[in-house]
Amino acid sequence: GYSFLDIFYVEKDADGNWEIPEAFGNNLNGPFHDGSATFNKEQDMIIYTRSAMRNEKKRLLNENNENQFFLYMSKKEDGEWTEPTILPFNNVDYSIGHPSLSADGSTLYFSSDMPGGYGGSDLYKSTYDGSSWSQPVNLGSSINTPGNEVFPYSDKAGKLYFSSEGHRTLGGLDVFVSEQVAGVW
Repeated sequence: GYSFLDIFYVEKDADGNWEIPEAFGNNLNGPFHDGSATFNKEQDMIIYTRSAMRNEKKRLLNENNENQFFLYMSKKEDGEWTEPTILPFNNVDYSIGHPSLSADGSTLYFSSDMPGGYGGSDLYKSTYDGSSWSQPVNLGSSINTPGNEVFPYSDKAGKLYFSSEGHRTLGGLDVFVSEQVAGVW
């Protein structure tokens, strides 16, 4: 009754049938929630959502006794995933999750309820120079609304798909797509 989310993978057999799912990565699933993930095109770097952790067994709580979601990164070295590290812009006062890497792996899109946004959860981006991540940049009012924007996905052509409660919708989290024109979504 108190189960937590984990990351799994599944492969197809020679006949095209799905095999039994297995836990993904020996050290990537923690004792609490581990969620949506994204990979670079080489499949040797993963960024995923996880309950913020104080240590291996305890969640990190803020002064309001809340546990936020953080983004963690791991790289595959010698066939094994390294110990996950938190991205530098995580904060105990807000959640960051739903990562999606651009096709070239240089831009990370994600959802967060960090202060200074347009509403509940907004979409942000951070760029990677090969060794460090930039400070997050809000994607602006053409994407973000007073409602929640979540689950971004960047395709190979650079289109950004996401769910929103704030744009004119049929109700709930409808899916939208946006393109950048002259640097504006």
